[in-house]
Amino acid sequence: MEDLQKILSVKRLLLENRQQRTPQLAVIALSDMRVRPLPSLNMIYDNTPVMTVGYIPLAQTYDPVMQGLRMARAGVDAIALFTDSRVYSKGQQDLLMVSLGTKNTPIITFDYALNEYHVLEMRASGASAVMLYASLVTEAALKRMVSIALRVRMTAIIHAETPEQFNLAVSMGPHAVSIGIGDYFQPTDENTALLMYARAHKPYNMRLMFRPCIQSITQMATVVGYGVDAVVLDEPLVRDKSREKLYKLLRGE
Repeated sequence: MEDLQKILSVKRLLLENRQQRTPQLAVIALSDMRVRPLPSLNMIYDNTPVMTVGYIPLAQTYDPVMQGLRMARAGVDAIALFTDSRVYSKGQQDLLMVSLGTKNTPIITFDYALNEYHVLEMRASGASAVMLYASLVTEAALKRMVSIALRVRMTAIIHAETPEQFNLAVSMGPHAVSIGIGDYFQPTDENTALLMYARAHKPYNMRLMFRPCIQSITQMATVVGYGVDAVVLDEPLVRDKSREKLYKLLRGE
C-alpha cells in the first residue's frame, strides 16, 4: 500500500473539488433516486450463519465487475470494494459499475470516507453499506457520518483497530462494528487481542465483522471461533473446490 497520508491528501483534494461543483442537496437527491439499499449487517436474527463478504481490492489484476459477478454467482452474502490501497481517482465509478452489475447482492464500500458528503456520494454510487474508519476522522465527524448514512438507509459499519476505538464505535450506535489490523489476515497478537476484546464487549444487538481478508479454511476456523458475525473472503477461497467445507464451517456444522 502507498503512504496513507498521501492517499488521504489526494482524496481530500478531489473531494473538495467535487463539493465545489455539486451541492450536497443535489447529491442527496441523487442518492434518494437509487433503489433502496439491500440489507447486509443491519438485520439481527438468532442462529444465523456467519455472513460472507467477497473482497475486491484494487490490484494488479483488477476487473471489479467480473470479480463481483463471479463472487455473486458463488453465493457470497455481500461484496466489498476497496480501491484506496494507492492513489486512484475512479473508485466511485467502479463502485457504481459493480453495484449495477450485481443488483441482487449488497455492495459495501471499504474506501475511506472523509465526511458526510463523501458518504452521500457512496450511496449515490450504489453502495448499500459504508465502512467508516474511527482512526481517520474526529469523533464529531464520525457521529455526523453515521447519522447521514442512516438518513439514506445505508448500513453503517465503524472500523476499529484498538479497544478504545471499539468502545467509541459501539457508543455511536452503528449497525455493525468492524475490527482488525491489516488488509489481509495475519495472526498477530493485536488481532487476537481485538477478537477477544470484541467477543467480551459486543452488545447483543450489534453485528461484528472481521475486516482483514481471509485466504484459507484454517484462517477462517480461527476467526469464526471468536464469534464474529461476518468475515471478508478472498475470491479464490470463495470459488475453490473446498467451498462446501467452508460453508459448513460458517453454518457451524
